[in-house]
Amino acid sequence: MKAEIMGYITGITNNHLRIVASMEKYGFEETLTAIHENVIDELNDLLTFVEDVPEETEFTKVVLAKEGVKMPMSKFTTELYDIIGDLQDQKEVLEKRVKELEESCQNMCDVDRNLQKKIKELKTTNHDWQNACIMLKEKNEELERQIEKWKKNDSDWQDAYNVSLQKIRELEAGE
Repeated sequence: MKAEIMGYITGITNNHLRIVASMEKYGFEETLTAIHENVIDELNDLLTFVEDVPEETEFTKVVLAKEGVKMPMSKFTTELYDIIGDLQDQKEVLEKRVKELEESCQNMCDVDRNLQKKIKELKTTNHDWQNACIMLKEKNEELERQIEKWKKNDSDWQDAYNVSLQKIRELEAGE
């Protein structure tokens, strides 16, 4: 029985070691990794404790019901099953948290991909607007040149008109 318990504890410890390695590989929060490392430390302490406990031959009258089968168990074995049950509960909670974090990570990747796409679209739109502004500026400068030309032509026409009007007045005054 002692060997089976030690094997089970070693298996759980190895599983938590794999989880910690995976979490470190994917850059999970240190607090989550620390939780698994604490569980590993507790499992190692429990393994040391089990190794030091001598085999029991005398059973107490504690009865554990498992799937309808009742079997006599020592007090130590009952405590170990309680500890193992607690560890399994912790394992389930941590596995759920890892799954949530993986989903959250995937969601963040999707958001990042969408933001990169939007940034690219905005850069393209910005470039189009810049080109339109350059074209409008050039058109505006061309119109300003035409206005100046028209003003000059108007000024020349006005001067010619004034000269003609002056001659007409001089002629009228000389008659």
